[in-house]
Amino acid sequence: MRRLSWCFLGLCLVAGPWAQAQWNESGQPVAETDWQKSVDGMGVFLALTDDLEGFMGVWESTPESEAPAFRDISRVSRGESVGLLLFFAVNEDFAGVFGPVVSYRVLRPDGTVYADMPYSSATEPGTPTPGVQYLSNALLKIDIDPEDPLGVYAVEANFKQNSAADPIALKRTFTVEEAQPKLDFDAFFEGYYRDPQPDMVGAALAFAGANIPFDNEQVFAPLVAFFVEVFADNPERMPEWLAVIDQLPEKARQALKLAAVASSDPDKMFAGIEPSPMLNDLCWGAFFASGDQKYLSRLMAQVSHLDEREDLNLYLSAVSAKWSLASNLRTHDAVKAAIEAAVGSAEGAHAKDLQDILVVDPARIWDEAEAVVRAQREKGLWK
Repeated sequence: MRRLSWCFLGLCLVAGPWAQAQWNESGQPVAETDWQKSVDGMGVFLALTDDLEGFMGVWESTPESEAPAFRDISRVSRGESVGLLLFFAVNEDFAGVFGPVVSYRVLRPDGTVYADMPYSSATEPGTPTPGVQYLSNALLKIDIDPEDPLGVYAVEANFKQNSAADPIALKRTFTVEEAQPKLDFDAFFEGYYRDPQPDMVGAALAFAGANIPFDNEQVFAPLVAFFVEVFADNPERMPEWLAVIDQLPEKARQALKLAAVASSDPDKMFAGIEPSPMLNDLCWGAFFASGDQKYLSRLMAQVSHLDEREDLNLYLSAVSAKWSLASNLRTHDAVKAAIEAAVGSAEGAHAKDLQDILVVDPARIWDEAEAVVRAQREKGLWK
C-alpha cells in the first residue's frame, strides 16, 4: 500500500537565473529537456528529491537573494521516499492571465497508475515578477513501500499558467532498487580485499560523502587511495559510481573525482611523495582495497628509518609505519604473514625492527617515540 502526502505550502520566492527566455545556468543557455521547458516567456522545471521536508526547511530559511541547493535524484530504494518539486518563473515576454495550476501522475514500471494528483493551485493568482523563481505550492511526496515493484517509474506533470491555458507537459523518471543492507563502513573498508563487494561501493561512496571530513588529510588520504584501487579494478562500474559522486558535497566530490582519474594508473598517486605518515595512510588504503603486497612492502621499507635522528618527519614516518603494521597484523593474517616473510630476507637493524613488530605492544611504540622526540628537542635538534 502506497502512502501519498499532498503538500500545499505557502508561496516562497528566491531570486535566481531561471527566469530568462529559456533556462540558464551560470548565465549560459541550457538545452530544454523533458523536465525543463520554456514556453512564451514562462519556464518550468520538474525536480525529484529524496528529502522533501529537509529541502522545504532550507527553502524557507534561505534569503531571497540566494538559490538553495537540493539533492536531485534518479534512484531510490524500497523504504525511501520521492518528493516532486516544481519550479517556475517568467521573463518580460510573459503575457496573459496568471493563475497557475499543476497536476501529477506517477506510473509504475508496467505503465499502470501508481499515484494521481488532479490539477491544484501552484500559487495565488496575480502578476508574477520577472526574474523571480517560484516553487509550486502543490507538491507530491511518495513513500516507496517494501512490496512496491522494482524498475523505472515515470513522473508526469502538467503545468498551466491558468486553468484555461494549454498545459506544459513535463516528465521525469526514477528507478526503484532493492534496499541495500545497512553498511558497516569500517568493516567494508578494512575487509574489502578479503571479500570484494562492488555492489556496495555506491552505498560506501554516499556514506563517505556524508560522514568523512574530506578537509582532514589524515582521514581522507587512505580513503582516496582505497577508492583508486576499487575504481581501477571495476572500470565498467564507473558511470554508475560517478553518478553517486556527483551528488556528494563539494570537497568529497572533488577528492573522489581525483580518485577516479588516478584509477587509470594507481601507481602514479605515489609519484613524488616523500616518506611521510600520509604515504603510510595511502598504502593502507590501497592495501585494504587490493590486498597487494607491494603496499605492505612500502610500509616495511619506511620502518628502516627508525634510527633517523636528524629529520623529524622521516623518523615519525618510520614510527607511524611500525605502529600501523603492529596494530593491523592482529586482525589481518595477510599483514602478519608478509612481515614474517620479510624478516627472513632483511638484515641487521631492519630485521630486528621487523621482528619486534610481530611481538611489540603498539602502544609502546608511541611511548618510545615520544621519549626519542623529547630527547632530541632537549638537545635543540628537533622543534
